[in-house]
Amino acid sequence: MYTRPLSNIITTFCLSHHLYADDTQLCTPILSINIEETKQRLAACLDNVKAWMCVMDDNKLKFNEDKTELIVFKKTGKDILINQLSLGESVIKTSNVVRNLGFYFDTHLDMRTHTTKCCLAVHSALQMICRIRNVIDDITCKTLIYALVTSRLDYCNYLLYGLPKTSLNRLQLMQNKAARIVTFREKNNIQNRIFCLQLPSPYIT
Repeated sequence: MYTRPLSNIITTFCLSHHLYADDTQLCTPILSINIEETKQRLAACLDNVKAWMCVMDDNKLKFNEDKTELIVFKKTGKDILINQLSLGESVIKTSNVVRNLGFYFDTHLDMRTHTTKCCLAVHSALQMICRIRNVIDDITCKTLIYALVTSRLDYCNYLLYGLPKTSLNRLQLMQNKAARIVTFREKNNIQNRIFCLQLPSPYIT
């Protein structure tokens, strides 16, 4: 509620935006014929947002320049049209990867960074579960798999739609490994693709 006036400020600069808690995202298309105009609009909008936050008597908010990131999505082989953006005395350089609500976006939108980090986190969780698998029952194991593995694989998975199989296969291998841990099966004795595990619902208490 306290950030609602930001929408009015951002809209005046003809920018799309998303507000989530204390995170604000600005979005705009970039064309080669209006690069400077786009940079000026973005810089002016950020200056106005910063000025609004600095009204200590009313808002008492801080504009965190250290956490402000800039990313330009483009096709592979295309040049980046904006390399940096001035914000007062600071300069925001373009990042190759940014994190948004736990999901990693890279400049080519091939999701390689996200799938890599997701596989690393899942692999680590599976190793820990594997170490104690012999001393826990099936229900406990499935609960751990759901909490530490499946939840990560399912999170924002709709953003992975349309990716090449080489990227999706890495996630599939992690899911297959989780199934082998639950069923006490060796790698060569299980089907190559296991799409569903009967896991307890997290919404049932």
